[in-house]
Amino acid sequence: APPSSVRVATMATSTSALALLAGISSHRVGISRPKRAAPRARRIPRIIAEASSSSQARDAFVLRASLASSPTPLTSLIDDPDASKAFDVVVWGATGFTGTLVARHLAKHAPDSLRIAVGGRSDAKLCSLVGSMVESGDSDVLLPMLRGDAADATDMRALAQVAKCVVSAAGPYGEHGDVLVGACAAEGTHYADLTGEPGWMRSVIDAHDATARATGARIVPCAGFDSVPADVGAFVAATELARRHPGARAVKVTSFLTKVLGGFSGGTLATGWRLAEDARERTSFCDVDGLVPGAVDGVTNAAQTPLAFAELEPTYDLNLDAWATTSPFAPCDVKVVRRTVSLLDAEGGAEAGAEA
Repeated sequence: APPSSVRVATMATSTSALALLAGISSHRVGISRPKRAAPRARRIPRIIAEASSSSQARDAFVLRASLASSPTPLTSLIDDPDASKAFDVVVWGATGFTGTLVARHLAKHAPDSLRIAVGGRSDAKLCSLVGSMVESGDSDVLLPMLRGDAADATDMRALAQVAKCVVSAAGPYGEHGDVLVGACAAEGTHYADLTGEPGWMRSVIDAHDATARATGARIVPCAGFDSVPADVGAFVAATELARRHPGARAVKVTSFLTKVLGGFSGGTLATGWRLAEDARERTSFCDVDGLVPGAVDGVTNAAQTPLAFAELEPTYDLNLDAWATTSPFAPCDVKVVRRTVSLLDAEGGAEAGAEA
């Protein structure tokens, strides 16, 4: 996960844990307590058999869901033990422009062992998507479909229960994302989205960071064009500088977007309108430290130049040897990069300096 995630933790699978338990128990039985070997030997297979039975129940659930003629209502799956963490990845908002791209890419390129499901609010659109993926050859099987409402707490809790990871493409997230993020944090379910709404991200961190840390959930907003190129690019540039020049420390990273393929989706345009209308987003626009832990609202690092609308005017850049202007993604990107730098500095692993 990118270092700007709210929580990074390692989770062991139940199978690995049981295998370790069996190995330790049999070792202890065989060496330390030989007289009690028989009772322990009988108990271990029973534990493994129960785990196998649970796995088979999940397999059966996934098969039923993939063969269903219509999407499974999420409400019907709440607290269902057979459905618990049955899917490795659920693409939520899969019928939208970006969600469809994500679902098709996963179906075509993910390992066969990865259990994928698609979710949304429209039965007809979900059925159309899954059918078209098989017809186009993007998927060899009919993916399981889950139907629910992003505003319904029960639906989103069920979604977080049946998935190990939720990839949400249902924006704008300031309108449709709060309930799902809260459910994922509470259920220990990993989450990634495509948001570019830093004001909303601030509220998510404030509301769910402690819960995500307690459950081990990894909450990774801005996992798309906002802001992976800027975040990972700045990190690679800083670490490469340190590798080539030991002891050197990056004080500034400037990136240029020189070519863009495609255009803006309907969801992106809707997010743009929401950013313009949301007072919280407008207030946080110029505060580059808006996502930095412990930063004072509206107060930026003294080494930073606050973002300003005047920077949108084109200027000639000598390094690029071309005219350039501030990227429309900068208000979000710079905040994410600054958060990453602060988190890495706190962990003692950053090669990036006070300004990035």
